[in-house]
Amino acid sequence: MTMVAGVVALVLAVAVAIVGLFRFGRDLEANLWAGVAGLFLDIAVAALVINVLTRIEIRRRWHASYHALSGRFAACYVAAMRLFYIRIGPSVREANESRMPEFIEIFKLHLDDLRSNLEAFATLLEPDTYAECRAIEQRLWRLLIQIQLDVSIAHDRDVNIMRAVGRHISGFIRRHDFEKYDETLRAVSREMTDIPLSRAEHLCSAVVAEKAWGYRLTTQTRVNCALPELSGVSSIVQDYRGRHDLPYFLIDIVILNQALGGEESASASAGSGSGF
Repeated sequence: MTMVAGVVALVLAVAVAIVGLFRFGRDLEANLWAGVAGLFLDIAVAALVINVLTRIEIRRRWHASYHALSGRFAACYVAAMRLFYIRIGPSVREANESRMPEFIEIFKLHLDDLRSNLEAFATLLEPDTYAECRAIEQRLWRLLIQIQLDVSIAHDRDVNIMRAVGRHISGFIRRHDFEKYDETLRAVSREMTDIPLSRAEHLCSAVVAEKAWGYRLTTQTRVNCALPELSGVSSIVQDYRGRHDLPYFLIDIVILNQALGGEESASASAGSGSGF
């Protein structure tokens, strides 16, 4: 609206100046016309400046919204993967069974936070992006429902869903925060040079899952020590600023791709983000 007002004022300023110049020449009345033209010119400049500042603010809010959603998606995924590992490995399940209700509530908390962020930023997101975000959110809610219906065991379908959702979240984060994504991926990859999984192994095997769980915890500890921004916070549960979300998400993505027999890396999987 300010852009239109500025353009209109600018056109009027030019028109008044031209009429005054040709009709009155150097007469006193010409000065009055010049004053009117100057007024319109001031309005035009003010309107255009306001428009530029408004665009800058919208862009700032746009970046903030995508950054916030990236963190919420990553946090949801890490919470879902925690529950996946606990359900699939007998010894892991036994060690964490008493905390299952807590972990489910944490997953719910992240999902509720994601939903509130999507609703808050709906007007800032492009329609296609908003639809994509909603589709990912629905998949995560379905995972939660499946976990609540059957907390005792994970299935092949859960692995496939986790991989598909992870691929889309990777694509979303990488498209909208490329530098942060690649920087974090490089840092995480440096701590994951000795993955004890071969592409012939399947994550739905209890033995493989428990091996992956142990490696997951070890890698998280390594990453905590390697990344300065994670110092002082020992775990993602205590991290209220979301600094662990992306590193831990990338750890899970790398392990999941490695254990499923795929050739994709975290950066490669980020490029395929169309359709579930």
